[in-house]
Amino acid sequence: MKIVGAIVAGERDDEVLSALIDRRCKASAPVISAALTGDYQPEHVLALTQALALYDFYQRCIHDCDAEIEKAVALMNLSLQAP
Repeated sequence: MKIVGAIVAGERDDEVLSALIDRRCKASAPVISAALTGDYQPEHVLALTQALALYDFYQRCIHDCDAEIEKAVALMNLSLQAP
């Protein structure tokens, strides 16, 4: 996600981008760097930007939903404890 965010923010240097790999990634930095070398077409970057915005929006929706579920469960627990 850091790499995607950096690309959306305008970073194109494959070395800089490959330095952002997650420690759990099994591919080496040179392999990632080679994969990130390319021609960033404006329409593809736009699609990536929109996809990232949607991902962020859905993450906020999930967070909001989780918060509402926690409230509902807490209310149910209170009603079960009432005499």
